[in-house]
Amino acid sequence: MSDANGLCCIILNYNDADATIAQVRRAAGMACFSHIVVVDNASTDGSRGRLEEVADVCVDGGPWLEAQGDLSETTDESGMGWPPEGDAKPPESGGMEAGQAQGTGRVSLVMAPRNGGYGYGNNLGMRFAMGRLHMGYALIVNPDVAFGERGVRRLRMLFERHGDLGVASMVNAVQPPGCTPAASRGGAVGVMDEDAVADGQPLDRMRFRPAIDVCGNGVAPAWPLRPWIWELADSCPLLRRLCRPCCQYPATYFTGKKAVRVDVVPGSLLMVDLEKMTDVGGYDEGLFLYNEEAVLAFRMWRANYSTRLLLTDGYSHENAGTIKKTFGSAVKRQKLRQESALYYYKNYLYIGKVQEAVTKIVHALVLWEVAVYEAARGVLGKV
Repeated sequence: MSDANGLCCIILNYNDADATIAQVRRAAGMACFSHIVVVDNASTDGSRGRLEEVADVCVDGGPWLEAQGDLSETTDESGMGWPPEGDAKPPESGGMEAGQAQGTGRVSLVMAPRNGGYGYGNNLGMRFAMGRLHMGYALIVNPDVAFGERGVRRLRMLFERHGDLGVASMVNAVQPPGCTPAASRGGAVGVMDEDAVADGQPLDRMRFRPAIDVCGNGVAPAWPLRPWIWELADSCPLLRRLCRPCCQYPATYFTGKKAVRVDVVPGSLLMVDLEKMTDVGGYDEGLFLYNEEAVLAFRMWRANYSTRLLLTDGYSHENAGTIKKTFGSAVKRQKLRQESALYYYKNYLYIGKVQEAVTKIVHALVLWEVAVYEAARGVLGKV
């Protein structure tokens, strides 16, 4: 049944079934979602079997959903690669007894044939959501994120109010008011207390602190699209502090407002208009991890679609807890982050050879800094 106004939740899993199942059960308890789509990015730890226990429908994401490149490169009428040609239907299974969310008919598991990265996996989920479930909107959320239904509903309202809106998000905080401790601190992933924030009132900056990155620096709730020089400066912890006025929105831009138009929002939780995502090509699958939000913002800006940040509600992201399970070393994560940044600079900011050389020098210095920081933490941790 087609539901152009329907909202689904897309959760990407890779070797993190515990957090993903907890997220599925959280989303299943929210009436705002018509469907929940879980994409398993070819996990190697047996996640698939555990995820099948909470799924009503299981779909092979290879022959039916995988496309070569971006969402816009599919060729069927919906633009999302569904349904497949001929009379064949995707393999489905259901009726599993285990799992709190299973049995509602709302949970679908899409099994990716390979781990193509964050953008690849979420593109599969969006193709399924729009082409098979006929959804109009999707909340793309990481497994290690805690959020509440009221914030989701308010994000959906933003799309009703702004016809050009392609992407919307909430404030990313260390721990929103009323949010219980997350799994990485020894408990279940938190659930937002819907009464923790006064209804419709802008959040107090002291109550909603920004998230913290690997070196302890604050991560902005949103930031503008920037030229290469400021992107490079923001990638360096020292230069980030010195050049903050050139790299970030001023604090006054958010003060006393309920929602603001921005360029880039963190990718750990965002709501998208699936038709507009198709129009811009979805995520760039040339990126494996990191910088997807900047590329998506660039594509939205180029297509004259807007991005907005909701300031009355927020979510808690456990400092990339899922990513840390896959890439345990901060140095490994930094290398991957730098590879993605260079891809963005070359393919979207169109830097030349001299700029590329400068980028590599700065990246080498930052990588050394991260390595020293990680080594120091290791030594101090043993003291």
